[in-house]
Amino acid sequence: MIQEKGIPVIDLDVISREVVQPGRPAHKAIVKEFGRDVLLPNGEVDRKKLAGIIFHDADARSRLNRATHKWIQLTALFRAVGYFLQGKTLIVVDAPLLFETKIHKLCSTIIVVYADPATQLQRIIQRDNITAEEASARISAQMSIDQKCKLADHVITNTGTIGATQEQVDHLFTQLLAQIRPAAHLGLVGGAWLVLLGLGLLMLRLVVVLLRAAWRRHHPRR
Repeated sequence: MIQEKGIPVIDLDVISREVVQPGRPAHKAIVKEFGRDVLLPNGEVDRKKLAGIIFHDADARSRLNRATHKWIQLTALFRAVGYFLQGKTLIVVDAPLLFETKIHKLCSTIIVVYADPATQLQRIIQRDNITAEEASARISAQMSIDQKCKLADHVITNTGTIGATQEQVDHLFTQLLAQIRPAAHLGLVGGAWLVLLGLGLLMLRLVVVLLRAAWRRHHPRR
């Protein structure tokens, strides 16, 4: 719906799959945390098996987040910089775990797509071909939809027809584009510098994390 309007979308679910490909730092971190038992014969992460672990174990979920979130954030920032340098003044970040990954701190407007718990459960079962119990565990592991709505600037209700949802999206993005255009001459320069600053801060954080990891390897606790 959004890409049809010429607005670029950064899909964090797609990025989360990219950063765990064999040979990538996040892949190595996952193997270190969970062992090679969570890998498929071709070396890729067995997402279904890993999901069965983390959605029933908060500690395991935290370990996975530490292994992957910084790489997801960094990749998303690089793509945002690329779009800004192309002259895009509005970018959408599609993130199921927007708040959990802290990406919301880099967004100027938060939009939550709402579906009631029963509808949400049914859609996850159909999308991922899993049991109701597994779907419930995934929902419970995330921030509740009601909490997300409270933190949002705008809420789109997605419990009706596709046409009804499309109408809400069209209305909202017409408003957002109208707000951006008067300041479009500042969009590329100001926006790019803000994203570059964010990228710099995230890279600094990454360096600190790597230095701490190196220190712990050479100075293990006794």
